[in-house]
Amino acid sequence: MGGGGGQPHGVRGRDRERLLPEPLPEPLPSPLFLLHPAASRSSSSSIIHNNSSSNSSSSSSSSSIIHNSSSSISSSSNSSSSIIHNNSSSSISSSSNSSSSIIHNNNSSSISSSSNSSSSIIHNNSSSIIHNNSNNNSSSSNNSSNIHNNNNSSNNNSNNIHSSVARPPRPAPKPISSGTRPKGSMEIRFDGKHALVTGAGKGIGRATCIALQRLGATVTALSRTQADLDSLTHECPAVRAVCVELADWGAVEAALGPVGPVDLLVNNAGVALLQPFLDVTAEAFQRSFDVNVKAVLQVSQAVARGMVARGSGGAIVNVSSQASQRALLNHTVYCASKGALDMLTKVMALELGPHKIRVNAVNPTVVMTDMGREAWSPPERAGPMLARIPLARFAELEDVVNAVVFLLSERSAMVNGVTLPVDGGFLAC
Repeated sequence: MGGGGGQPHGVRGRDRERLLPEPLPEPLPSPLFLLHPAASRSSSSSIIHNNSSSNSSSSSSSSSIIHNSSSSISSSSNSSSSIIHNNSSSSISSSSNSSSSIIHNNNSSSISSSSNSSSSIIHNNSSSIIHNNSNNNSSSSNNSSNIHNNNNSSNNNSNNIHSSVARPPRPAPKPISSGTRPKGSMEIRFDGKHALVTGAGKGIGRATCIALQRLGATVTALSRTQADLDSLTHECPAVRAVCVELADWGAVEAALGPVGPVDLLVNNAGVALLQPFLDVTAEAFQRSFDVNVKAVLQVSQAVARGMVARGSGGAIVNVSSQASQRALLNHTVYCASKGALDMLTKVMALELGPHKIRVNAVNPTVVMTDMGREAWSPPERAGPMLARIPLARFAELEDVVNAVVFLLSERSAMVNGVTLPVDGGFLAC
């Protein structure tokens, strides 16, 4: 459609004269007619064009025009004009000093407006009705309301109204059958799984064995100290104990043969030989890397090969330390070996991930094992470290075990290659 002074396409001169309304009289109160084909006698004119035929009438208010089947007609007066594009029958009623109310629908449309009131919009088939408050959306003289439908638009100072379609009702949620665990449940079980834990004689390793056994897993515990294994099996008779020196490559290979298929692996064994940098010995370096890095590589290789051959996937958790990411006084070799373990964890995650084997690490702060309590009880030693932990405490055994259990479980099915701090915020500072 052309600009403000142009003649609408398809309207002859004499038709244009018939379309010009008479001057507006004083506004008279009139009722609002909803879904009625005509407005009050002295309020407005209604012009409807169907299949290129037209009937026009005018009185003393705004005119409303409907375009259908390629018919294009516009009317103007000293009130607001409404232009509606639709492909079906429409009915419009309008009265003095009001903005048009427009209903767009694929079947039928009805528009009504009364004196000094705003537009009401009704969508058939979508079963939605919109009412606007009075005196809010009225348009001033020579301004027009623009309704956009079927890619037709008019740009004036007015309101834009877009037809919409009602959304279908949402299906009712399916009931959860009896005995079915909800998908979002955090319950963790390892029934039917075989777990292997190294460094299982004391501390984190021992507590992990007990937790996994209580959660339904079959557990094999590796330790270099037979007395510690005897104590563990006395508490948990179902745990299978294997005594082996993890620094001995050949002995480890022989010990792992009879273990059988493993679904879950916890590499917990580690040593901490503390020496100042200038005093580090070759023996301390060799021992630290043999247990903290090389044994993890060897045991993980043997377990992962079985997982890959079976196509079963699995989960591996390496017990690292906050010392892998922070320099600690007199921890030269320990920090270096745990840093190596973190990177070994990431590479394992990268290469084993395609086989559905997840590999992660936990990185605890000082843990209150029997040895930890003995070493960190003196306030002069504990104070500086606690001052760097926002939670102002050291970790308890269950803090670390809970993180290990989570990473082994399907609750962390999308977690792979992470080094998870269990440090109260130490590494965040």
